[in-house]
Parts: sequence; C-alpha cells; structure tokens
Amino acid sequence: MSCTPRNPCTPLPLGIEPLPSVVDNFVASFFGEIEKIQSTDGTFVWVLPCDMEAGLASNPRLPNEGVGCYLLRLLESGISGFTGAQGAPGAPGAVGPQGSAAFAVTSLSFVQPALAGTVSVTLTSNGTTSFVSWVQEGSEVFIRTAGYYTVLSISGNVALLQLDSLIASPGATIASGVATVPSGVVGASGSPGAAGAAGVAGASGDFYHFVFRSGVSRPLTPSGNGTPSGWLDVAPTPAPGEFLWVSAVRQTAAFVSSGVWSVPFTVGVGAGDVMMNGSSFEDDIPVFTSSSSTIRDSGIKISDINPVGLQEMWIPAQEMKALTTDGAVPGQVEVTPGNPEIVHIGFDPTTQQYAQFIIAMPKRWDEGTVVAQFYWSHPATTVNFGVVWGLAAVSAGDLDLIGVAYGTTQQIVDTGGVTNDLRVSAAIPALTVSGPPLAGDLTFFQVSRLVADGGDNMAVVARLIGVKLSYVSATPTDA
Repeated sequence: MSCTPRNPCTPLPLGIEPLPSVVDNFVASFFGEIEKIQSTDGTFVWVLPCDMEAGLASNPRLPNEGVGCYLLRLLESGISGFTGAQGAPGAPGAVGPQGSAAFAVTSLSFVQPALAGTVSVTLTSNGTTSFVSWVQEGSEVFIRTAGYYTVLSISGNVALLQLDSLIASPGATIASGVATVPSGVVGASGSPGAAGAAGVAGASGDFYHFVFRSGVSRPLTPSGNGTPSGWLDVAPTPAPGEFLWVSAVRQTAAFVSSGVWSVPFTVGVGAGDVMMNGSSFEDDIPVFTSSSSTIRDSGIKISDINPVGLQEMWIPAQEMKALTTDGAVPGQVEVTPGNPEIVHIGFDPTTQQYAQFIIAMPKRWDEGTVVAQFYWSHPATTVNFGVVWGLAAVSAGDLDLIGVAYGTTQQIVDTGGVTNDLRVSAAIPALTVSGPPLAGDLTFFQVSRLVADGGDNMAVVARLIGVKLSYVSATPTDA
C-alpha cells in the first residue's frame, strides 16, 4: 500500500528499509543527482551527472556493455588509461654527439691564413688537459689573438684548422699568444714639399788676379794687394808701337796676395796678335805649375799651343796603294790645262776594289775610335749618283804578324751629281781599330767602295781624292 498525505505510511523499524528508498539511496550514492527529463513524445529520459555512455576517452565502453560490466572490466584490466605511479629510472642513454668546445691555445706558432684559409697546427697538452684527447673533427677552436677555427681533420696530434672568424690580419705571425702584424703596403709618395730656403753661400776661394797696362818697354814688376797702382783690371788698347803687358798673382777673396806678382810679359799689340819682348822666349811667356799653383816666368805652356782633344790628319790619294787583288786604279785627270788636276785612286762601279794607307799614329792618340770623311769626284753620268764608301783598320806592333784581318768596316753613303765637282761625305760612324792598338804600333787602313750595297748605284768610276782622319789626342805632346 502506498503512502499518501491522507494515508501516511507507518514508520518502519530502523533495520527495515523499503525498496524505493534503497534504490534512491544507491542511485544517489553511485551516480549522484539524477535528472528526469520528459520528451515531447511523452517519454522520460534519466540524465546522469556524468556520461557513462562513452566511458573513459582512453578506454571507452564497448557497444551494449552495461555499466556494471564496464566497471568490472576496468577494474580487472587495471583501469587502462589511468596514469599510474612513476616507475624506476631507465638505463642511461647512449652518449650524444659532442657540442662545440671553445678553449684557448696559447703555445702555438704559425702564420695567420686569410679568412676561410687553412693552417696545420700541433695540438699539445695544457696543464692537465690534453687537447689531443678530446678535440674532434668539426669542433670549434678559439686561438687567442688569431680567431675562431673549425677542425677539418686530425692526423695524430696534427690538426688542420680552417679560419672562420678573423681577429689578426692575414700574414700575421702567431706565437705564444702574441700576434705580430706585418707592415702594410707602402703608400704612394706624397706631393713634393715646398722648396727650402737657399743655403748660405760658401766662402770665396783664392783666385789668380791678372792686371794689364800698355807701354813700349817692360814695366817694373807690380807689388801689393788688390790692383797695383798704374795697372788695370781690364786690358787697354795699346797705342801704335806699344805692347800690352800682363802680370798676375794669387790673391784671396779679400784681395790679399799670397805670393809675388809675375814679371810683366807681353801678350800682343792688337786684337789676335801675340808678340814677345825681352832677352829670351822664356822671359815673356808665364807657365802655371800644378805643384805650386803660382805663375812662374820660366817657359811656354805647351797645352795652349797643341791642346788635347780632337785632332785631324789628311791622307791624299798619292799616299794610298792599290791592293794586289781587286786593287783600285790610281789616276790623274786634267780638267782644264794649267789648272788643278784630279789626282785620285779610282774605284770600279761593279767590282768591289780596295786601297790601303799606313800610319804610325802619334803617341798622344788615346788609342780609341777614329772617324773619317771621304773627298771624291766622278766623271760624267746621267742618273744614279750614290756611292757607298767603307773604311776598316787594324794595328800591328813589334814582332806582330802584319797580314792579320781588318776589323769591322764602317761605311757612309754620299751622292754625286755634277761632273768633276768635289764631293765631301759626312763622317763615318766611330771606327774601332782592331788589334787592339798600342802606343808605337803601325795602323793599316783599308778603303773600299761597297758596290753590293743598295745605296751604291752610280754606274761610273768613283775617284777618291783623299781621306780626312779624325782622332782624339789624350796628351798635349808625344813625349
């Protein structure tokens, strides 16, 4: 019988509980509060506070599996999907690859390469650390004052390093942690500076002071410093019958004489004239001596008469001899009766011919090169007037064989034109005398017409009148 408000239920004893109460208590304890929802079609749905239809996400209910069976299965399988207690530590894992190691090396010595360049170094121990034992290929090394390097390879304790990051300049010498950087390239020269101030003029040296006067007879020897009384620093023009007298002395810049004046001597009576007056030649011509640097009245200064330098010598055709083989032909041509005739030695236009002359060269010759010019003429011809003259030379001394070969021939081309006119060639290039020449030697000269040369195209005989030879004199005399 059900209990109603009008018919309340009789309370049951404490140990007896009706079924509805038992069910309600079980549902409330097991599921919590249950909500009953009526659908529109009149049916009812009981909604539990937790979704027991799906179950655990990691271990869901099976199709048509009751809640009780599902719970039993969860309990029997250990409730798979729940996080259990932490297990015991696992075994250690394998050693992973070595990371980059940065360490300083201070005892290496090498030359710094360029960026990305390589260098071989020897790895040694540093205190208790052995670089060899734990530096590996691919690791990074920092070398103080040098930079960061990658180890490309290791052979024994020698490592090949590649520069990745530059600190010291390429070419720097690395030794014990110190980098010595080489000098840079020398820069371009700067612009010239302004000219410096002029230096102080040096002291004036001694000089020879010449004084002059005119007169018929020799004046007394002057004396004193500066310009003596009655004498002039500029030569006067002598009157007719007078001589120009000269005296000299060595003086300082302050016109203080360091010796005595020379005995007056005459140098001329007019422009370009040289005269002497007195008892002897020596009385009138002063001579400078290098030993005393003074003027003395004891002789003539030879170098003023025959100075050193270029000298000339004339060799006429009459002094030349035709060679036995292919010799030129001596001849003489009368141009106009009673007038000068052309004395010559003739050279053929088709056959190369020769002539020679011999000179015992002066001892004052410097035994160097000589030059020559050719004086010549030709008979009538109409076209092509070129003639090529040649000269060669060789010297022979006492006990030398005379028949030796001439040296190299030097040549010059000249052009004729008018019949019987005198032609003078330019000088040949410097001619070396073969031998070589020595003082006292005989020098043999060979003249030729070089008909095979393209510049020689004159079709008639070339008449050589003579040769002017030029040489250098090394001393004033042949002594």
